[in-house]
Amino acid sequence: MTVGAEGALREAAAEYIDNGFAIFPLNARSKEPHRSLPKRARGEAGFKFATVDTAILEYWDSDPNANIGCVPGWCANRYLVIDVDGPDQMDEAVKLGLLSEPTWMTQTGRDDGGFHLWYPHPGGEIGNEVVPGTHLEIRADHGYVVLGGSIHPDTGVQYEFERLSPKPLPLPSKVAEQIREIGNRNTTEPVERKAATADDIKTVAEMVTKLSAERASDYNEAIKVGMAIHSVMSDATGLTLFTAFCKKSREKFDED
Repeated sequence: MTVGAEGALREAAAEYIDNGFAIFPLNARSKEPHRSLPKRARGEAGFKFATVDTAILEYWDSDPNANIGCVPGWCANRYLVIDVDGPDQMDEAVKLGLLSEPTWMTQTGRDDGGFHLWYPHPGGEIGNEVVPGTHLEIRADHGYVVLGGSIHPDTGVQYEFERLSPKPLPLPSKVAEQIREIGNRNTTEPVERKAATADDIKTVAEMVTKLSAERASDYNEAIKVGMAIHSVMSDATGLTLFTAFCKKSREKFDED
């Protein structure tokens, strides 16, 4: 992929969708959720609209330079990503055996070197954690990573996604056990995401129309509504319904 090539990021986003990656748009040359997401869905909440639904590609039709975010644990084949930043963390990764065999990798474009290592999700529900005893950050179910094709905000270098093996290799057993313990601690029931039915969508849409503008004007209430919608449908349809709800607060809704 040529850096800055017209339509390259939209093409990359479509390919990720085809391969079951749960994606959402980021601002151009940025790690921040896209400005065209509803105001309530920016910042920390932006990743909640990651989806494998092709409707999300409309964002790249509007902004061909939008970077691509991904929630690894929400992909069709659940993944876990370990973020390795700079030489010191590379030493930590080597000691843990994370580099002993090639797996999927994203070169992040940092000046001092950096990459994301992709592995099969070990189970449970895993938030933004670190590998115990290290500075290596984990991204799975409650955070996101920037995907290949995107442009690094500081260096202008393109993220490069490389499949160094046919599929991501399992974590080293000791690391897998440590992370699995984190997942078990955070999960009371197995994580299962089912597609919303037509009746589900109709019911949620009817409920959204009945919600007051006052609730849309209250940040905490708006976040609760967004989470409720997301629990039923974590796709572009859910984003559309949440946008409609936010627009009830005309003085606070911001489409720019």
